[in-house]
Amino acid sequence: MSNSSPISPATMTASPPHRTNGTHSGQPTLRSQILALVAGLNIASTIVACAIAFHFQKKAFLHGVDRVLMAGAVGAEHIYGEDFVEKLVRGATFTPQEELAHIARISDLATRVDLKYVGALVQRDGKFYYAISSSPPHELEEGTYDRFWTEYDEAPQALVDTFRDGRMRFVQHEDRYGKFRSGYVPFRFPGSNKVDYVYGADVGLDYIYGHLFRTLLKTAGAGIVISLVSLWLTWILARHISGPMAKLAGLIRSVVENDFRLDMIRRTTLETIAEKSHEEVACVANAFCRMEGRLENYLVELQQTTAERERIRSELSIAHDIQMGLLPRRLPQLPGCDVFARVIPAKEVGGDLFEVAALDDRRLLLVVADVSGKGISAGMFMAVTKTLLDAARGNYDEPHDLVRFLNEHLSAENEACMFVTMFLAIFDTVTGTLHYTNAGHNPPYIRRENGVLETLEGRHGMALGIAAGQMYQSNSAMLGSGDLLLLYSDGVTEAQDVNESLFSEERLEACLRRSEHEDAGETATAVIDQVRQFQGAAAQFDDITLVTLRYTAPVQAALETTVA
Repeated sequence: MSNSSPISPATMTASPPHRTNGTHSGQPTLRSQILALVAGLNIASTIVACAIAFHFQKKAFLHGVDRVLMAGAVGAEHIYGEDFVEKLVRGATFTPQEELAHIARISDLATRVDLKYVGALVQRDGKFYYAISSSPPHELEEGTYDRFWTEYDEAPQALVDTFRDGRMRFVQHEDRYGKFRSGYVPFRFPGSNKVDYVYGADVGLDYIYGHLFRTLLKTAGAGIVISLVSLWLTWILARHISGPMAKLAGLIRSVVENDFRLDMIRRTTLETIAEKSHEEVACVANAFCRMEGRLENYLVELQQTTAERERIRSELSIAHDIQMGLLPRRLPQLPGCDVFARVIPAKEVGGDLFEVAALDDRRLLLVVADVSGKGISAGMFMAVTKTLLDAARGNYDEPHDLVRFLNEHLSAENEACMFVTMFLAIFDTVTGTLHYTNAGHNPPYIRRENGVLETLEGRHGMALGIAAGQMYQSNSAMLGSGDLLLLYSDGVTEAQDVNESLFSEERLEACLRRSEHEDAGETATAVIDQVRQFQGAAAQFDDITLVTLRYTAPVQAALETTVA
């Protein structure tokens, strides 16, 4: 099994690009983004809550109104009884004074139970009449009230249906008297098999909707108060979350500007952030502490080595060795996987990186990334990307979640406007499933056991570091026994000869098709040899990075597949 990560020794030190404190001009901070999100959610939830509250309160209030209507109708029946209505129906005569007294009596009932009108209705010869009906006080005073047996020529269908089937009903309607919600309660004389008269009671719709509107205003006011309290609490929480991150970013920036050397004050501050901050910030702080320790030890080792081998070594070579020291020195060995990885920088300091790491005893993390630009700035951005990847790779199970985490942190404080393309995959060595996310990177190849080439087409989002808040997708593919996966940077396909012609995807695919090599290392070496042969005397134009994986399904997985 080939298992290598060649790294050329060199020395180099350089000052990182100067960065000022603060955020990008016009770039919203994490705190403002959280507040904007919560404000939007609060507005939406307040509107929805008001609509729901209005619906249920309207339903409950109308139910209460209907009970009042029924109580008014039944109360009128108790006041007059069957004998009185029977006299009316059979044509008994009343003096005007008696009519006024009876109408005043039922009007008093309507006033006491907050009803607009209450009256007894009868049906005769297909027409409907108010045998008796309440009237407002001013009509009683002016004598303009409706007399006994006033025809009701605008009878709603609900009244007609109540006389027909004897069922109590509550409806909203409009007639010459106004807009009402009315209740109709049927009554029968003893021994009768039909509805003889109906007591109706009305409440004005202006009263109903006035009450509901006041209820809606109270609900909206309560929602606004809750939203303001929620925003205040969110502001406190956002400050608690973003404060340590901003402090950590400033501390890391100052450490980078001081050649990755921590004095006691900065180290104590960094350790305090790691102890007291939330999980993700603590992971980054701890990872940076570990990285700084490794860098410091590695610098000491390099200085000792250079003293023994040669008295003077270039600062660029030291930086190259520091950068390459961040990449895996040993690749993990999982059953069924033959893995090879190699990076060849175009300069002493490059912007390509790869990662091959075992997440557990069956899952393998595979990453190839390419930072924009070349030289020192690309190398610094590559180091930050690798640090973030090391800090977070164990915290996410899905590739798109890990890529989104990297993008959020690389976009913050990125005043140099650098970015990195990345192909990140998690490979299950038991099932052969490859879950991957492509953030603006070259699509990898799968060479099947039978020699057929497939491309993992599709990009799931833009390159990392350009803009925060981006959403990324993921996809999956299956590797069978004997299949080979090739991840690469554009330094392969964009390698140039002396005529500035490109090596191209077509030459890479032809190389993979005619390659007779079986294992991952031989396949990658064959590709590199073809690129160098194509370049000839031309200088290397860009960093070249290759990660190859040849999969041999474990015996147990093969047996399970056969049984299935």
